[in-house]
Amino acid sequence: MPRLLRRSLFGLAALVYIAVAVFALWSARDRSVAIAQESDAPAAPEFPAGLSWINTDRPITLSSLRGQVVVLDFWTYG
Repeated sequence: MPRLLRRSLFGLAALVYIAVAVFALWSARDRSVAIAQESDAPAAPEFPAGLSWINTDRPITLSSLRGQVVVLDFWTYG
């Protein structure tokens, strides 16, 4: 097979591979957004008023945490 034809086929294959990968990622993102929007799960309740907070200067609300990664650390004395 001539060298130019081989390079052209390789370039075409790479282009098809990239197009399929982009389409797969795009459709997965659309599905995850649709799943999040169609969720029947109840919303998390707001934190109780008067709750004492450690290492923060003001009470935390759920709306202030929206879109952030939250690490929960449950501990007890034992």
